[in-house]
Amino acid sequence: PDLSGAIEQTRDFTGEGIEDLNGHGTHCAGIVAARRNEIGFIGAAPMATLLIGKVLRNGGSGTLQAVADGVRWATTQRADIISMSLGGMSDSPALFQAIHDALARGVIVVCAAGNAGALFTNSIGYPGRYGRVITVAAPDQHGPPSGCSSRGAEIDFLAPGHEIWSPSRQGAYAKLSGTSMAAPFVAGIAALVLAKHRQAGEHATPIRTCEDMRQHLLRMAAHPGHHDSARGHGPLLPFAYFSR
Repeated sequence: PDLSGAIEQTRDFTGEGIEDLNGHGTHCAGIVAARRNEIGFIGAAPMATLLIGKVLRNGGSGTLQAVADGVRWATTQRADIISMSLGGMSDSPALFQAIHDALARGVIVVCAAGNAGALFTNSIGYPGRYGRVITVAAPDQHGPPSGCSSRGAEIDFLAPGHEIWSPSRQGAYAKLSGTSMAAPFVAGIAALVLAKHRQAGEHATPIRTCEDMRQHLLRMAAHPGHHDSARGHGPLLPFAYFSR
């Protein structure tokens, strides 16, 4: 019910049907755009419109080709922002091309860093490992990066990812943790930034590319002058930005 009226289009790339029998996708969608009503929770951008591309099977597995096909579909549907709470440790030429074609068309691509912790020198999964996307890690309940949050030079920001409540399957609610929850928070903030700029008309600092959006998000980052492989530029502080 919290997503009633939020979803404009859907497409299934798995062959299992569009219904989310896992709950993960619905949870992420709710973090972005759960509507303001008398029940449940309110998303970061509660007036945003969603395109839902189901690229992972109900069990959570999938192929990089399906992800690439989903990215291409969202790009042709003129999505402003593509948010992906998924990833894998192997690269794919098809996914690389789809992501970079989207970026070339000015799409803002937000990716979860992954939940591989510090197992490797760079444990970020693809597509979050592509340098031109916006890659999001997650803190624990005390503020430092979560032990499960992936590390790597491509991390841009931290966003809430610990025990996040959001809509789940069959009208229920769930509390989930991980960078999957952090990425849609940043996608929702990016949607608010775009809306603010479009309402202002001709803007002195236009947002035409994903890099433009990264620079705007950097203005609300806790540590814009510092970067490390676990925190990026730190958590975003959007209330200070939107109050200006």
